[in-house]
Amino acid sequence: MFDMKKLILVDGENTRKKVEDILRTENRRASFVDFDLFGLLRNTLRLGNDNLDTQIRFHSARLKKYNEKSNAIIEKQRTIKTKLEKSGIEFVYSGIVRRFERELQNGNSTFMYKEKGVDVGMAVDLVSAAYDKEYNKVYILSSDSDLQPAIRKSMSHDLKVIYVGFQDSVNIGMTSTCSSSVVIRRDEVFDFYNNCLL
Repeated sequence: MFDMKKLILVDGENTRKKVEDILRTENRRASFVDFDLFGLLRNTLRLGNDNLDTQIRFHSARLKKYNEKSNAIIEKQRTIKTKLEKSGIEFVYSGIVRRFERELQNGNSTFMYKEKGVDVGMAVDLVSAAYDKEYNKVYILSSDSDLQPAIRKSMSHDLKVIYVGFQDSVNIGMTSTCSSSVVIRRDEVFDFYNNCLL
């Protein structure tokens, strides 16, 4: 089979949290805004400098304005979106963030925020890639086991699906379901944070 375009699907919020958690272990200022995701993916997945045959989609949930805190988070998301798009990564809104009230043990309550629908958006992209035959290889940067049925269905249509996980949180279920897997090492995360700040 001739080499067709590759698709990389990124679970945006989970990837952002994981990168920032790794950076914090080294007492570094942890900001995904200052991280070179495109460089990391190009290096780890050995894509080379020619990215014409590769499309990267960063799936994220749409945020709603509730208060000052949510407004600050929306502004940060806009900054990340702009930076990713400048590097050639498509930013896709494929879910929403819902707010719900949770009662605390002391009788007070607090608002919690939960992302919904991002895995569905990624699953649709994955199955579409299998049926449309535009891609012969899809990388999934997500440890969401809810994607496994879509992965199995896509692979039954001759799509090669590669799981991409972080070194200290590899999802065994995803590695056993996918065609193969790639691990992002901690030092690679540090390298593409430092490069971004130079």
